[in-house]
Order: sequence, then C-alpha cells, then structure tokens
Amino acid sequence: MRIITGKWKGRALSAPTKAETRPTADKAKETLFSLIENYLLKTGKSWKDVVFVDAFAGSGAVGIEALSRGAKQVIFIEENPDAIRTVYKNLPEKDKAIVYRDNLRLLKAKGTVATVIFLDPPYQQGLIPIALKQLNRRGYITEDTLIIAETEDKEEIKLQSDFEIQDSRRSGRARFHFMHKTKTV
Repeated sequence: MRIITGKWKGRALSAPTKAETRPTADKAKETLFSLIENYLLKTGKSWKDVVFVDAFAGSGAVGIEALSRGAKQVIFIEENPDAIRTVYKNLPEKDKAIVYRDNLRLLKAKGTVATVIFLDPPYQQGLIPIALKQLNRRGYITEDTLIIAETEDKEEIKLQSDFEIQDSRRSGRARFHFMHKTKTV
C-alpha cells in the first residue's frame, strides 16, 4: 500500500495489524481518484478547495491520498482503536487532518460541509444508508457533496429517497457508486 501521486508520491503506508480492514488496492485508488479529478474539473473546483471525508477510514490511505493531492482538509472517521493508531502513524502531516474515533452508526462528531465523502464500510453489512443518514444529520452533506461508496462488485445499496446513485464503476472486485443528495424543493 502506497500513496500513488502528489506531494508524498510513493510513500509506503502501514495497515492496521489487529483491525479487520480491507485496504483499497492501488489500482482501485487510481480509478477512484481519476473519477474524482474529473468531477472537480466539471465543477470548477481544485484540490485546494476540497474538504474530504474518509469514512470507515481503516489505514487512512484514501484520505492521505487526498491530502497528498492538496486537499484543504481531510476528516478521518474510524471506530477501531488499532486503525486510528495506524491513521496517525501514516499521516505525514497532521495540520490539515482531523481524526475522529466514532461509529458511523451513531455518529457524534458534528461536521463541516464536505466536498467529497468516501465511504468504505465492511462489505455486505448494509452500512452505507446508515452512514449517509448520520453524515447528513450531522451536517457533512449538501446537494453539492460528491459521495462515493465502495462495495463488493455485486453488492446492492438500498438508499433512502433523499439520495440517488448517478454512476457506478467497477474496479477489480470492488465497485464505486457515485451519488448525491437529491435537491429539496
């Protein structure tokens, strides 16, 4: 596991030793960040404008990749203490990072509106709708927030009516679902 581009390109990252995590593969990260870059171009934003949330952060590899590319701030949310220690160990710089030890089923951390949210929960546990509800309730999500959820390729997501999947891309055994909160009238 490594940082694929940006300020810390090539830097090796540790994985939690005791936590049951599933790191996002480098190839999948390349696909993910290529799609995020396209979104930023289409919306006229750059990395310096991005508040990125890495939810179910594990080692923090995806959020650290966003920092390496120049994100304004990255918020890591993870409940496992071993994974939290690994996020801190992997962070090259801590001034643009906030790390919350929190459970996305009962999220307590009040949020900053995010530009991009990456959800990478354990597969096949139905946690994406629950996490979206909590992140929305705590102020992380607006209609302009890009939400990306990683699932196993064939896994289905049952979203509440206030969110919609706009695109879905396969990368190896993973699938990235790109969604937004629906506009309120």
